[in-house]
Amino acid sequence: MPKLIAVVGAKHTGKTTIIEYLIIELTSRGYHVGTIKEMVRIPTIDTPNKETDRYRKAGAESVVAVPRNETVLFIPKRLSIHEILLYLKGLDYVLFEGFESEKWLPKIVATKTAEEAKSSLDCS
Repeated sequence: MPKLIAVVGAKHTGKTTIIEYLIIELTSRGYHVGTIKEMVRIPTIDTPNKETDRYRKAGAESVVAVPRNETVLFIPKRLSIHEILLYLKGLDYVLFEGFESEKWLPKIVATKTAEEAKSSLDCS
């Protein structure tokens, strides 16, 4: 089981940059790293009415797109973190962007001010 770390915080607080630097540092030490990005503002990254979307709408349980430089697996439902981790075998670390509601995940909180940090941590 890989070590799991979520980076959470408001928009434009540096979450992506923190994750980029963690990836660079961890891979430079020989670790295998994966990421999971929560994208709550959009319903899908598939292109509406193109082939893969049409296959999914027709009832395919999984759709795999294989462009020249990557492989994309579309599963037409939101999986739990534990279900997603089954696809990420062999990793030492999985870094998450988002997933604030997953209380069990260890977190790095990105904030712009000390007040934001206190409120994020429910400190008084």
